[in-house]
Amino acid sequence: MRAALTIILTGLLLIGFETRPMTTGANLLDRGLSSWDLFLVVIPLALIGLVWTKWTWPGMACVIYGTVGLALDLASLTGAAGESQPRLTPLNWLSGGFNLALTVAGWHAFVRSLWGDGPPTPLPPNPPAPSSSSTA
Repeated sequence: MRAALTIILTGLLLIGFETRPMTTGANLLDRGLSSWDLFLVVIPLALIGLVWTKWTWPGMACVIYGTVGLALDLASLTGAAGESQPRLTPLNWLSGGFNLALTVAGWHAFVRSLWGDGPPTPLPPNPPAPSSSSTA
């Protein structure tokens, strides 16, 4: 599950690198970090690092990040629907798909980390009690 979360977060990171110049308008070295750089680049990098720590909560952090990202993508898509020339629509669809996948995979990873390797298995039935009367 860590590999799947890493692949999804890497995809979101690449989309973030692609869209960052469009949202901020300047080179990272020229102006420093903005809040969009934090959301599009730094948080996915931090989540990739946390996913590999084998802690319980990075899965839930991925769910939160994916949900917020999906909400922003849906808001961008609905806002772009009324424009004559929509901006970033293909990347928004792609990012929305990655964010949805991150939400589902993060939830799966979180629940599995709570259970250990999987859901608890039932105990085997008790063996029959020995008979008190002996047959001789």
